[in-house]
Amino acid sequence: AAVLVATPACHAVTGPGTRAWFNKEVYPHVAGNGQEGPFASCPPFSCCNAGLFCDGNNDVVTHVHLSGLGLNGTLPSALGRMTALAYFVVRDNSLHGTLPVELGALESMTFFPHRRE
Repeated sequence: AAVLVATPACHAVTGPGTRAWFNKEVYPHVAGNGQEGPFASCPPFSCCNAGLFCDGNNDVVTHVHLSGLGLNGTLPSALGRMTALAYFVVRDNSLHGTLPVELGALESMTFFPHRRE
């Protein structure tokens, strides 16, 4: 007789700091076009690629690397809700505005290079 084993159903994680949440709540501001982010996946971090990278367990964003993508928006205060964010790079774009004060509360942030263009 065949034995059936129940496996937990896969579900998308959508809370603050996740890939899906970043696509809806952060990317439209950063891109400056109001459109949702294009990130369909969130692999573990790779310093050689642009994109979003996650912790590998539950789709929580730990690294954002969006340099040189022609982004021309602002950095929203929603970034402060990305509590697992350790690495955030958006240089070589045309972002404007000020850095949100909420970024100061991110205890996990270890790398945030910036320069005035």
